[in-house]
Amino acid sequence: MKGFLGPRGPLGLLGILGLLGVLGCSSDEEGAKEEVRQTVELMPCALSYVEEESSLTRAWTPPTGYKLYNDATLNGQFESQKNLTNKSIGAFFTQDAGGPFNQETFYFHGDKWQLSMEELERTTYYVYGFIPNEVVTSATISGNSIYSDGAVLTLNGVKTVTPNDLCVIVGAKNGNSLNDDRTGTGDDIKRLQTGLFAVETQASSIDSPGSGNYIFLLFDHLYSAIRFNFTVGEKYDALRTIKLRKLEMISYKADGSTKDKAKYTVTVTLKSNTTGASPITSITYEPDNDSGEAVYEPLFSGEETLEHGQYTPFMGCFVPGQSTRFMLRSIYDVYDKEGNMIRKECLAENYIDLPSLFYVTEMKRGHIYSINLTVQPTYLHVLSDPDLDNPTVAVKSEE
Repeated sequence: MKGFLGPRGPLGLLGILGLLGVLGCSSDEEGAKEEVRQTVELMPCALSYVEEESSLTRAWTPPTGYKLYNDATLNGQFESQKNLTNKSIGAFFTQDAGGPFNQETFYFHGDKWQLSMEELERTTYYVYGFIPNEVVTSATISGNSIYSDGAVLTLNGVKTVTPNDLCVIVGAKNGNSLNDDRTGTGDDIKRLQTGLFAVETQASSIDSPGSGNYIFLLFDHLYSAIRFNFTVGEKYDALRTIKLRKLEMISYKADGSTKDKAKYTVTVTLKSNTTGASPITSITYEPDNDSGEAVYEPLFSGEETLEHGQYTPFMGCFVPGQSTRFMLRSIYDVYDKEGNMIRKECLAENYIDLPSLFYVTEMKRGHIYSINLTVQPTYLHVLSDPDLDNPTVAVKSEE
């Protein structure tokens, strides 16, 4: 079964940001200072994971291989995991020659994005960052000599296992409008390109929005992922309805019994280029020894009815090259076909040995590994009243 989110490549998230208005925080405590943010129109898109196998139509077209971040073949395919799309983006607006930088956040609200930066200068920024901002405890940046040449991003306190698709910006550019990433004229027209981070902004503030600013962002995956495809056995599905309530996963080291550390520090070195190649020159993953042992991390919580004849996908992401074995814990309720609950919060555990399943020794970032799981008990634990309707007895005479 193919395990993947979209077409081949690393991952890119494309964002078009139009800086327009003001948004106040919701549910602020009385008396607290209201936070204001510039409104941003963002069109996120991502370059897909590379598929691994075991024994939207829009006016604007992303660069080759990239898809909108919530596209049906990317994170949008995991409809049950609503937390995978429209996450906030951590961003550094840097300037060259030792200039200051601003650490900002793009927040998604409704159908627009809000930028925490209150004022933009009419200048050139070099924009670096990551998504989702929510999974990183803290982040720092330093210039790769100067910021126009690249940067070194350090992401602290990232969980070893997460349902979120951790990515880093690998390209940034301003455009003419929400659906147009071009700037310049004639032979000098430039478009969004991997490896370039310069964003030319118009002066804009919350009180005086001024000219619209449209920023396009490309992202690349930092983690590996597993796609769990759930279905129900045909005979069991004829008798019972399975409603999945929770999915949780924990990571183990290569020996299969030693728990991994709960969190890691991820350091990404980026170098600008004009060839369209990936700017990522190195990534290191260091376990946070102060974070303790890994615990079960929630991948899904809710209610999802599983059916025979179709797969319901869920995603779990993890540190590549480090974690190779996992325990997946599924919690589900069992109903008869009349809607009566027969068993509540049934727990099933599945040991996932990726090297054995995929005949590899190392899990690669930007790769998603697809595993099919079938709910198929060997017997009915509990009979319900409808099970007793019109019972039949097969009688066979002796010879």
